Amino acid sequence: MCLAIPGQIVDIVDPANRLASVDVAGVTRTVNIGLLDSDGNGGVVTGDWVLIHVGFAMSKVDERTGLAVCEDEQGRRETVEVALVGPVAPGSELLVHAGTAIAQLQGAPA
Repeated sequence: MCLAIPGQIVDIVDPANRLASVDVAGVTRTVNIGLLDSDGNGGVVTGDWVLIHVGFAMSKVDERTGLAVCEDEQGRRETVEVALVGPVAPGSELLVHAGTAIAQLQGAPA
């Protein structure tokens, strides 16, 4: 079960009601961005990445350091938040729970 999923703000579709169109793994969803208005960083703008929970953007994440596309043993791909484990490189092996990398594995079998 995912607790939060990452998505990229495509457009602010209803500024008065703080609704944005967000791309989540190729699917566009309408998300409430109002909770981020008082985050101290000026809210969100088109192009920002956010973590979404039950239709609300809960926090901003940095695309370069906060997200990675991971592939499991069966070749399934998933976008994963990696902010807790720091920067990752191609080939990094991660322990993932609920869409969030919680540890980098070292010396894991290939």
